[in-house]
Amino acid sequence: MAHEKVQKQLSEYLEYDLRQLIDKRVSAFKRQLEYVKTKDNPHLIKLYSNNWNDEMLKVVFVLNSFYQLVLGPLDSSARSSTNCGLGSDIPISYGKSIKFNASRSRKINKTVESFYNIIAKLEINRFVMGLNSVNDIVFNLAKDSYENE
Repeated sequence: MAHEKVQKQLSEYLEYDLRQLIDKRVSAFKRQLEYVKTKDNPHLIKLYSNNWNDEMLKVVFVLNSFYQLVLGPLDSSARSSTNCGLGSDIPISYGKSIKFNASRSRKINKTVESFYNIIAKLEINRFVMGLNSVNDIVFNLAKDSYENE
């Protein structure tokens, strides 16, 4: 299945605990989807009528989970939102292995932008990456379908 391949590719080099968190989140999304399907959700019906299927939704669940658990926190740490330049002009050391500085921020920003480019090519609104329930994901994906009519 495509979503399993995407998940394996994205999680392959992550620590075991983080891979487990992603797996649990994706599994919860899949269970939620099965429940939503029993409720004749009009937004889910709209997606299905626009050639979406369960596998495509599961890929979105994997991408969302990866963003929420891996990229989102990194993206947040790479923002230079402090007026005094902490992390950008003034490096911050966290233990011996992590240094928050301009170079790290540039790499993370480039990674996040590449991820957003992939999302855009899949015609998925990046707002969907910040959602936490199947109902919200389905509604926002369907909303884009309604706007394109």
